[in-house]
Formats: sequence, structure tokens, C-alpha cells
Amino acid sequence: MTWNVQNLFLPSHEDGPDDQTSFEQKLASLAAVIDQEQPHVLALQEVGPDGPIGHLQSALTHQMPHSIEGQPDGRGIRVAFLSTEPFQSSHE
Repeated sequence: MTWNVQNLFLPSHEDGPDDQTSFEQKLASLAAVIDQEQPHVLALQEVGPDGPIGHLQSALTHQMPHSIEGQPDGRGIRVAFLSTEPFQSSHE
């Protein structure tokens, strides 16, 4: 599964949501779709720094405990991958 999650930033980031409640609502919305689809591997675009992926993983009931995040672009956003199985390697 692949998904552009449109600016998944923490509330403390200048491009993030205005408050924690808005962030949690976004996580819940994303998690609902991911839990319904139950992908083995998930590619996410527009992920911000400082750990929003960990928050998303915690919001899921469909366990995807393995993650890799790419290098940020000029705007500070990156791609990330979640998986139900460990990654063997990664390549930029």
C-alpha cells in the first residue's frame, strides 16, 4: 500500500497541526484505513521529522512494528516505510 499522508508532522513542528487533538484525529483517521486494509508493507509520503511514524505505529491495531525513514528533502519531509516483517536492507 502507498499513501501520501500530506504533512504528517507533530504539533510542535511549524508545519504541523495546531494542537495535539488535531494530530490525534489525523492519526486515528490514517490508522482506521490502514487497519482496514491490513497491508504487509506501507509506503508513506510527506512524513515530517521527530517521530510521527512512531505515533502512527502506536495508533494501529494492525501491527506494523518495522519502519525505515528516508532522508529529508529540501522542505524537511521524507518517505517512510512500515512493514509487518523486518527489513533486510535499505537503499537511498
